[in-house]
Amino acid sequence: MIALLAAFAVLACSAKAQQAIQQDFDLGSFGIRHQRIAVVDLELLFLRSNFGTRVLEERSDAVAKYHANNEIITQKLIELENEIAARKPGLSDEEFESLRSEFDAMTECIRSDREEKFRLWKEWFQLQQDEFVQFAATNMQWILPGVDVVLPKSSAITFRSELDLTGTAVVFLNDILVANPELIEIDSIVSYVGITDQEEVIANYLEHCGKSAGADGSAAAGGTR
Repeated sequence: MIALLAAFAVLACSAKAQQAIQQDFDLGSFGIRHQRIAVVDLELLFLRSNFGTRVLEERSDAVAKYHANNEIITQKLIELENEIAARKPGLSDEEFESLRSEFDAMTECIRSDREEKFRLWKEWFQLQQDEFVQFAATNMQWILPGVDVVLPKSSAITFRSELDLTGTAVVFLNDILVANPELIEIDSIVSYVGITDQEEVIANYLEHCGKSAGADGSAAAGGTR
């Protein structure tokens, strides 16, 4: 009986000791102050920034030009195909098939190049976003003064809504970049993708993707030079 009471006494003391440790434990006792944490939606930070808005506008203009060029190219190819069809009665089967093969090879070449340009537009956009996010992350101590740790919102499992400082970061970033626009600049999409004038596009394609399926190339060029 005495042994049992002693065991209870030991357990009680142990529980009180654990409570004392939990109550008295403080990071400050180790010289570590409490950390001020924030989360930021990096994609939203980019899209809502003045920089991101300009990138979106430039991409929109480029895509519009891409589609306009596609219409011009399509029309020129239709005209060239009709011209080949009109010449068929005066050609042997071998000559006609040769022209058709040249035309098919040219259209495939054009299609591949257009797809590559569209891929480059997407790549260019991602590079602008990545560069902006890197700039923001590097300067976060100035963008969010008073915050010790900033986590990407996508990596936080859960957090209190007041810890989301994306809106505050957008305001700070816009103010910084308005005052110092040279800190980060948009790369030229024209240079990166290699966009050319609409009138030059089809002429360049006809030259580099098989010139022309016509006899002397003049009709295929369509007077675009």
